[in-house]
Amino acid sequence: MAYASRKWPVTRGTVVGHKTQINSESHQLQAVVSYEFMVGPEPCLGNRVKLIGLLLSPQSTRRVFAKYPIESEVSVSYHPRLYRKWAVLEPGWDGGATLMLCVAVFFDICSVVLWFKK
Repeated sequence: MAYASRKWPVTRGTVVGHKTQINSESHQLQAVVSYEFMVGPEPCLGNRVKLIGLLLSPQSTRRVFAKYPIESEVSVSYHPRLYRKWAVLEPGWDGGATLMLCVAVFFDICSVVLWFKK
């Protein structure tokens, strides 16, 4: 879906809040940027910067918040039918997400190999 998001419709939105939260699965920091946008006459609220979550250091979180200041106007890409659930500020798949996936797969393979060596 991340790749397909590059072709989603785009509308204007406004950043209304920031927060840092701990990802429940990875226990790492995640930057959450909340924004309001309209799809036709319907008001919506989004909170994803990317479809692939941003797991960050405290310094990186501050950079994300600086990139999207509160009350700033932003471009919001949204799924044509599921826009309440799937809206993002940065559509597509980036190299950082690919690197994280490769590292995770590498460690999974290593753990399987080590488990079979026992």
